[in-house]
Amino acid sequence: MIVQSVKAKKRRRVKDGALKILIWASALFAVGMMAAIGIYILWNGRPHIIGAFFTDPYRPGLGQTCIRPMIVSTLALTGLTILIATPIGILAAVYLAEYAKKGRVLSIIRFATESLAGIPSILYGLFGFALFVTFFKLKYSILAGALTLSV
Repeated sequence: MIVQSVKAKKRRRVKDGALKILIWASALFAVGMMAAIGIYILWNGRPHIIGAFFTDPYRPGLGQTCIRPMIVSTLALTGLTILIATPIGILAAVYLAEYAKKGRVLSIIRFATESLAGIPSILYGLFGFALFVTFFKLKYSILAGALTLSV
């Protein structure tokens, strides 16, 4: 009986070690492939990455491309989203942790917040488009995007 348990433990240890090696090898392979793709993109794109690429105005019809407007709009969208979502999130967390009494309302709020975490982001985008762009007529704007991201 004791011999079988020692053999079973040894077999289990060998299987665990082999599985650990397989998992590490898979992770290293995935990271290596991502690094190879990044290096390939940077190596082949290096002639196009000059100072003007980051600073010139965007004129796609003239063959001049740059990323300054994309960087500025991304920073503006992120900043506005943080300004909208942070106070709401903090106040909601304080309310739920300190003031909400156990009961039906609290369980509904917790169920709703946990359910929102499982919704795919494309549905949030469609919701934001339908509500902020179409219904509230904010058009395609940074405000509409920030409100959608805040949801």
